[in-house]
Amino acid sequence: MIKNKKNILIISPRFHTNLVPIIHSLKRRYFINLIVSNFGNTESYKVLKPILCKELSLSILIRKIFNLSKHDFLIPNLIFLFSIIKSIKPDLIIIRTHNRFFYYSISLIGKILGSKIIFYDQLDLALKEFKAKNIVNFLKNLELKLREFFFQSIRITPINFSRVKKIKNSFYLPFCSFLKKTNFKKKKIISLITVSKYHHRKNLLLLCKAALILKNKGYKFKIFLVGERKSPDQVIEFNRINKFLKNNKLLNKYVFLKKKY
Repeated sequence: MIKNKKNILIISPRFHTNLVPIIHSLKRRYFINLIVSNFGNTESYKVLKPILCKELSLSILIRKIFNLSKHDFLIPNLIFLFSIIKSIKPDLIIIRTHNRFFYYSISLIGKILGSKIIFYDQLDLALKEFKAKNIVNFLKNLELKLREFFFQSIRITPINFSRVKKIKNSFYLPFCSFLKKTNFKKKKIISLITVSKYHHRKNLLLLCKAALILKNKGYKFKIFLVGERKSPDQVIEFNRINKFLKNNKLLNKYVFLKKKY
């Protein structure tokens, strides 16, 4: 039994699958609460039931006019938020940076209540996405610096394609999961499926490289990659994966690509 357990409040657009093992682990040592802007259709709340943020009527009207989802746009009810967060008394607030109205409102409340704040995004640790010199990237970099200064916060990300070892007030924290070790026999066919958008940061190519290692070791398997391929970046990543699989004679024999959900 841990005495004087700290309170951690997690803020996210929804209870994404990648949060499940993280919350499961944190609950061993901390009291955990989760506030979301919307509920997803495929979510499971066995680990934790999230708190749904109340929305202003003005926000609902704007979303209807411009056909926006809660995931991407929501102006929260500040009275509701302040009351909930004050009752939780979080020592630490971990905030997924998506939908500025939503997360900056909570950041401000956290600062008023004296909570420490961590901003969590899925950008490269060295922010290589903002390296090109233009006004948009200048403003984004400025926002990050002002945010860190005003909230005295740190930043965490599960992405480190730049392979940097250390950046002031920014930290690399990869996703985690708890799996039981399973021994597979080479004669038995292993079937796996992964559902993901064809984004470079999803690192699906690493899975394909692992498939090549299994093939060379004599294992029999089928891996199905099911993903979205809409944006130009997704098409580029899909083609890169497709080329690797063809060159290594994996495509449609060991690894099968699906272009839509």
